[in-house]
Amino acid sequence: MTSTEEIKDYLVQVFVADVTLSTLLGTDAAGDVPVYKGWQFGQHPVLPSVTVTDVSDVGEVSGLGDGFDGSTKSEWSFVVVQIDVWASTESERDQVAQRIRELMLGDNLFSIGCCFNSVLALSMNEAEDLIFRKCLRYTVFYQVEVSAEEGAPE
Repeated sequence: MTSTEEIKDYLVQVFVADVTLSTLLGTDAAGDVPVYKGWQFGQHPVLPSVTVTDVSDVGEVSGLGDGFDGSTKSEWSFVVVQIDVWASTESERDQVAQRIRELMLGDNLFSIGCCFNSVLALSMNEAEDLIFRKCLRYTVFYQVEVSAEEGAPE
């Protein structure tokens, strides 16, 4: 992985390709598995669905040539990725979130995670307007390599 965008794209691809998660989520109006990169502002949310966003991106360029011959320099980076699960019931939310956790732990990404739950009321009068949300945050570590002649990435 070489950027935050690539990590988010990769996670969306992993989630969409997973048969168990796809079965839990179903499809949206376009016939796609409802896993989206970024927030879905201005739209009535598809329930259940998953959004993948980044919270922060931090990198530190090594001052030394990381290749034994001094041919490369590396930027050691991490990004905090927020994966939100949106659902119409607590049970649905928790099932999707559990599968996301399994995928993140089983993936070849080195990540550390945490989560919190919330319930959003679109209307205080009708229970069917409740949206159950689980926010999962993972710190994903990655490395960017550049040749020593090019210098550090910007």
